[in-house]
Amino acid sequence: MRYPILAFLWFIALIAYVQRAAISVPLKEIGRDFSLTDAVRQKTWRWERHTVDLLYRSDLPTVEETLRELASVESRERAARAAGDTALGATAMPGSNR
Repeated sequence: MRYPILAFLWFIALIAYVQRAAISVPLKEIGRDFSLTDAVRQKTWRWERHTVDLLYRSDLPTVEETLRELASVESRERAARAAGDTALGATAMPGSNR
């Protein structure tokens, strides 16, 4: 069993050596096609960040208006819950599932 394994490993090493030798033959010719700047440019990764300014929709409320409305709805909900009106408390906030 030892000799077939050694023969297999030798054969794999031979294939790797032949491929390496075959690649080195046209290497100089291929290298002439690229100048140094082309090779450096191809090795270099460039990271660019692009920012696009999005227009603010004027039909949407501002942050301050949203916070004021939220505080108003929460205070009405607390008052309704304190009065025992849970139906009003559940519908006081649009989209509420409570």
